[in-house]
Amino acid sequence: MRAIRGADLGTPARTLLALNLATYADRDGGSIRPGVGRLTADTALGVRTVHRELRELVRLRVLVVVAPGTPTSATTYAMSAARLAELARPERPARTRRRGATVAPPATVAGVPERARRGARDDTQGCHGGTL
Repeated sequence: MRAIRGADLGTPARTLLALNLATYADRDGGSIRPGVGRLTADTALGVRTVHRELRELVRLRVLVVVAPGTPTSATTYAMSAARLAELARPERPARTRRRGATVAPPATVAGVPERARRGARDDTQGCHGGTL
């Protein structure tokens, strides 16, 4: 489900969870049934975070509960591609302005005497001179 990448789901944890849930979906976006333990192991999110973000994905109608879970089986979800399309971020316009310098600085600066300029001028011994 590439639509997840372009959807504004609100938090990075929610997006990570949705991307992970999509790996368990069939071609139609259904039959998603990993348990919370599996999701915490896959995403490195905490148990409470996974529960909270699953609730939010259901509230946002990105996930639809197909069959509620029981003490011995996980909840079965389906992912709504239509809802993900509604949550899509607008395309960013192409960058027209270039970054960085577009011209080189002048070789000589008007009004500044040669000895007042910074940098090495005919320095053959370097900064340590005769100390080495």
